[in-house]
Amino acid sequence: MRLLNFSFIMTAIAAAVIALSAWGMHVTRIHLSPGQVVPRLGLLVVLLAGAAFYRWRRLQKAVDLIVMAFWGILISNLLLLPMYVLARRPLAFCDAELAQCDAWLGIEVPDVLRVLQQLPLLARFLEVAYDLLIAMVTLAIVVPPLAGRLDKAKEFALASVAAAAITFTVFAFLQALGPWSHYGYDPSLPQAESMKTLLALKSDDWFELNLGDLNGLICFPSFHAILAILTATVLWPIPYLRWPSALLAGLIVVSTVTTGWHYLVDGLAGLLTAPVAIALARGVLRLESRVGASSV
Repeated sequence: MRLLNFSFIMTAIAAAVIALSAWGMHVTRIHLSPGQVVPRLGLLVVLLAGAAFYRWRRLQKAVDLIVMAFWGILISNLLLLPMYVLARRPLAFCDAELAQCDAWLGIEVPDVLRVLQQLPLLARFLEVAYDLLIAMVTLAIVVPPLAGRLDKAKEFALASVAAAAITFTVFAFLQALGPWSHYGYDPSLPQAESMKTLLALKSDDWFELNLGDLNGLICFPSFHAILAILTATVLWPIPYLRWPSALLAGLIVVSTVTTGWHYLVDGLAGLLTAPVAIALARGVLRLESRVGASSV
């Protein structure tokens, strides 16, 4: 029962995302070739077979790990689809408004970048921290089941879904290209590619979705900052990862601005969104626990 109710919840979420994304992609003229999906489905089938094997061997931690990896891979891929559908909406970009918020806060991205030009080692260090988010997410999926904290792995999965739902709702009405488009500094290659993709999605032409080359399109709130906080929260009960993950999460949040990817207000909005997502996830898990107890 420790994974059955959770898997029912995740299956319902996955089915809803697939149905809404398929409808949205049809309406907004986004094409995804079936050939891109087959290899990913194959990986998921292999993971399910592995879970069945280790269940037969009665190695529960291995089962927990593989099942959480299955859901992590499936949901992380599925949640990219609504982002591309919502990016098709004919909205005016709100970069000027986000920059105005930063001006009110007294810290603007060009000022930060000018300071870091004098501190190249620090700038590079924060760039590396920004790119370590994927490693942190992997740890949040893998370590809790192995450490006997399956509850934290489930919390991370559900909080990520909740955070995506909140972020996508905002993205449906507020979209921005990125600070470089407002302040006029040269974007990095990934930033330029992200902007190019978002602009291409604003055209009326068919858009060919390439699952092997997807770009982050959401500026406000920063999903990078949200995921950093979520990973640090679920890894906090693991003694040997507690402080390293908290420190790295803090650096990642700071790096969203120092790398020029986000406005300051994007990161602050991410810091506010993460606790809400965690609270929602914990609420679902309490409900799951009650349902599981009543069925015993």
